[in-house]
Amino acid sequence: MRDLKFVHSFSTRPLLIDCYGIDGMVRMLSQVWYFSLSVAYLKKLGAKIVLHTDSLGKALLGHLPYDEIRTTLDDWPDGINPRFWAAGKFVALLNESAPCIHIDGDVFIKRESLLELIADKLDSADMLVQSSDPACMYKMEEPLFAKAAQFCSEHGIVADGQDSLNTGLLGFRDDATRLRLCENYLEVVRHFSANFAEDLDSGQMLTPDLLAEQKMVAGFSDMMGWRVDKLLDNCHQAATIGYQHVFTVDKINNMPSCMATLKAVDPDIYETTARLCGGELPWRAWLTAPDEETPDTPTPPRPDNITFTSDYKDFQLCHT
Repeated sequence: MRDLKFVHSFSTRPLLIDCYGIDGMVRMLSQVWYFSLSVAYLKKLGAKIVLHTDSLGKALLGHLPYDEIRTTLDDWPDGINPRFWAAGKFVALLNESAPCIHIDGDVFIKRESLLELIADKLDSADMLVQSSDPACMYKMEEPLFAKAAQFCSEHGIVADGQDSLNTGLLGFRDDATRLRLCENYLEVVRHFSANFAEDLDSGQMLTPDLLAEQKMVAGFSDMMGWRVDKLLDNCHQAATIGYQHVFTVDKINNMPSCMATLKAVDPDIYETTARLCGGELPWRAWLTAPDEETPDTPTPPRPDNITFTSDYKDFQLCHT
């Protein structure tokens, strides 16, 4: 296996705002469980992984066997609305060096052969992403970004009905590409944070990074002439090659499966995470309790998370 450096980022700021009608503490503890499983898989393969977080994040994830934990995200850039949850990723990447591969905390890399595939693809590209993402994912966010259409176009964001790029995995071969993409993202989110704060503060169901990050990566890469490769040409490949990305409310609904898998993959990490998070019983009670406090807000039209994110029997088989 070649010497790949993986990067996690965990900013607790987005957990302090009302988001999707899910309690902030629930979202925070779910992150701890998923990050724990993501780290457990990589360390089982002998991979190197670095965490960029803030002081609270270090308290929550400091028990995990990272090769290095850096409190980079204590130095949060001024003027960025916490609705832009991917900001922590780009601040972390600004403070890294290429080659490096950032993976979200709900991404699982399960096989050594997948590490080789990632290395091979990154060797021949300027940037490596997870996959395409269907255009329907960002429909809810289009009206907000239409308010600054010219600015968005100049930064590679055009809501043109074409697919975006899923950056659950985002790798860079060289520092010039890494720095320029990070700078462009931060310009975008500062602009929207300064000029559309009311929209962002009241947009409980908004996920503005679907355009600011994922559509931007696609469009800005084209503008710059960068070669971008995808780990998955077809999302149905994921289980076959040992890759999994769990996102949206599926993360919450499938917490028991995440816990059971972590217990099988690394019992020691499971035990320390369970002690930190209060074990499994609070989750089972929360998942079965009547949902009386969630506001009557229609769920945004999203696809059914495609095969590789909703095939949860893979959770039960992934430790074999």
